[in-house]
Formats: sequence, C-alpha cells, structure tokens
Amino acid sequence: MVEQISPIAVALAFLSSCEKTQPNAEFWDWFSENSQEFLEVFESENQEKKQDDETLRKKNEHSFKVIVERLKTVNPAFSPYIGGSKDELNRNFIITVFGDAELFDEVDAFVNSAPQIEGWNFIALKSHQTPSPASVIRTGTLEIKLDDARFVATTNSGTHDVTIFLHKGIDGDTKGATGFARTITIDFLGERLAGTILGEVQIEGLENVPDDAIPLLEIKAVLEERE
Repeated sequence: MVEQISPIAVALAFLSSCEKTQPNAEFWDWFSENSQEFLEVFESENQEKKQDDETLRKKNEHSFKVIVERLKTVNPAFSPYIGGSKDELNRNFIITVFGDAELFDEVDAFVNSAPQIEGWNFIALKSHQTPSPASVIRTGTLEIKLDDARFVATTNSGTHDVTIFLHKGIDGDTKGATGFARTITIDFLGERLAGTILGEVQIEGLENVPDDAIPLLEIKAVLEERE
C-alpha cells in the first residue's frame, strides 16, 4: 500500500522551508548592498590605525554592531567574527556559535547560501588557532603568557572536561574568567572539534598547577590523540 501524502502536509513543509531560507536571503541581499563600505571599515590598514584614531574606532564599532544586530534576524545565536585572510586580499567573515554543536548544521546552511561577494570569504565556524609560545593575551588588566599556561583533561561520557591554568590569582570566581577560559579552549581546538569533544571547562590559578599538567598550546594534539 502506497502511503498518501496530503496536500496540506506538502504545503506546510514548503512554507517551513521558505521561513528558514527567507532570513538568509534577506541578510545576504543587505550585506551585498553594504559590502564595499564594510570592506573599507574592516580593511587591515584601518584595523591597525583604529587604536590611535577615535573616529575610525567608533566607525568600526558601529559597523560591527550593525552587522551583529542584522545577523540576529537570521538566528540570535549567530555571532560574526571579522578578520584578515591568509592571502591578505579578502576579509574573512566567520559565523560562530561558540561551540554549540546543535547549531552547526544551521551555520553550514547559512554560509552555503552566501553569494560570491568581492573582497569577502564567508566561513562557517572558527578554525583552530596556532599561536606561538611567545604569544601574550591581554584581557582587562591581565597579561597571560601562553607559554606558561597549562591544562589537565579527564574523559567523561565521551567528552573531555578541561581545567586550564592561565594566571596566578585567577579562578572561576573571577568575573568572566570561566567564559574566557572556554573561549580560549575553543579557539585552540577549533569550533567544530570543540563542539564534539569538549565538555566542561574550568579555570584555576597557576599557583595550583599540578605536576602532570600539559602545556595549553598542545591541547588540540593531546585531545585528538585520546579520541
């Protein structure tokens, strides 16, 4: 017996599909119209100058906020990250959901719906970063030397719970510290990998680092090896 599909079910499926694709198309139409202006605002030279030029800095901040708000019409969980590309000819427009694996398919679909726009690369999810050991992260009043940072990881139900040790006197009670630790961990793993293998992330001060802790710069290689 052949199962009959009602016309109503077909119509509802079509409408659902339209509802999902319409915000995507509207966003890309809007971005295409403003792409050259954004390209000028976010070009590498202006990114360097904005530190000393208040007008450029305010224009940069305003443009970014406009993109953030417009992107929320597609999905409130989507966030933009704009930076340079390896070829230095284009700007990378990355959509991040901070490692939320349940949204990866939606991010992929959104980026795949993007048209070709001169000067821009559109990328789903942040790739892993490979900073040099001499790199320093500055956040607020803290200077974190990555060469000093350490981590330990335990496997729990197929994911890895991580504790990282970044700076003396910093822990989970420090304002924003746990979120900052998770962001760093996702950056080092890459968002797609982090969404599948990363569990809880905690932070402690370097004064508490155990003897078996591993350099944080090795976290991607170590966790992939444990898979």
